[in-house]
Amino acid sequence: MACLDCWCLFWLVVCVSESFTDWRAVKVIVNERCTVTDSEKLPCGGSSSINPADCEANNCCYDSSSSTSPCYYANDVTVQCTLDGQFVVVVSENVTLPPLDLGSIQLVDSSCSPVTSLSSFVVYQFPVSACGSTLAGGNVTYQNTMSAAITVSSGPEGSITRDSVYKLFFQCTYSGSQDVQVEAEVYTVAPPLPVVEQGPFDLELVIATGTVGGDSSYGSYYVDADYPVTKTLRDPVAVEVHIVNRTDPNLVLTLGDCWVTPGPSASSQPQWSLLVNGCPYTGDNYLTSLVTVDSTSGVAYPSHYKRFVFEMFAFVDPVAQQALAEKIFIYCVAAACYPSATDSCTQSCPARRSGRAADKLARIASSRKNVLLHSGPVVIEADQVLTSRLQQQGNHLDFPTGVGQISV
Repeated sequence: MACLDCWCLFWLVVCVSESFTDWRAVKVIVNERCTVTDSEKLPCGGSSSINPADCEANNCCYDSSSSTSPCYYANDVTVQCTLDGQFVVVVSENVTLPPLDLGSIQLVDSSCSPVTSLSSFVVYQFPVSACGSTLAGGNVTYQNTMSAAITVSSGPEGSITRDSVYKLFFQCTYSGSQDVQVEAEVYTVAPPLPVVEQGPFDLELVIATGTVGGDSSYGSYYVDADYPVTKTLRDPVAVEVHIVNRTDPNLVLTLGDCWVTPGPSASSQPQWSLLVNGCPYTGDNYLTSLVTVDSTSGVAYPSHYKRFVFEMFAFVDPVAQQALAEKIFIYCVAAACYPSATDSCTQSCPARRSGRAADKLARIASSRKNVLLHSGPVVIEADQVLTSRLQQQGNHLDFPTGVGQISV
């Protein structure tokens, strides 16, 4: 859709002094409309090949004897609207009697200056939306006002001026009713590379209600109203961490360290590690089991999930060597990762890993935007704690070295 139909409209208000208001003076002005000296002739129409009819349609004068600029602006006010959305306003000083002071002319936005200034002409050309123009309703109409300042002399009994009063209201109206055919050639281009931007991600840590290890234990989950959850010693605790409300298949959830504390703070003491850099903590006789999440796990985006299972335990008082009947809380450090040249977002847990390889993986993991997650409280059944205490009274226990001590 393009606009080809446009027209201009203007009103001119001119006040002249009484000595020049007789009809003979007006007739002289009309007869001299096209009497312009060669040095003051401004080309109108933009082409030397313009014909007389088109020149007069532009409100300009035509001189067939001129080979360079046969069409030129008259001793008048000429307003033109161009197809590319420009106002062209040409003003002659002879439009008023006495002659108009061209230096006093200004538009609504007085900072707009003429593009051409001669001794008897000024030319303003500007976009229809500039220089203080306003947009009217109906068709697409832009309008502006040009005026000339006057010099006022003030005396003790009044004020006078000897300058002509000049005000020009003009507008360009563009009609959107005409269609033109536009030819376009479309070239196919390769799809753009994905753009990765940092943004907020919601991650969640939940405990499954199932009691059987593996995927079958992840059919349902404890909700806030279910906590504290009660478990017996060596009961499997199925933990899941996942990305919430994201559908980007390129996202990968990564786990860092996961641990357990007896208090609702990640720094509570003692502590017991479950995962270290996403791998089972090797200092535990009952290794945490990583659960594979893939296309058979019943989730839309397997890469958004991490699951693991550990066996329920109780912390031990290091002095009394007795199991503590306290709540435990599960903590995990997780990150939503986009694969890149420097970070493939993959995690592997070989049987043995060299110190250098472990350090490299730790550096990569630390560079991710990690989030600390935690579960609600999990408690041990009271009779289990009592039984554990009775057993410990007649047995000497050797505890593995770790962040804390546990009873199983």
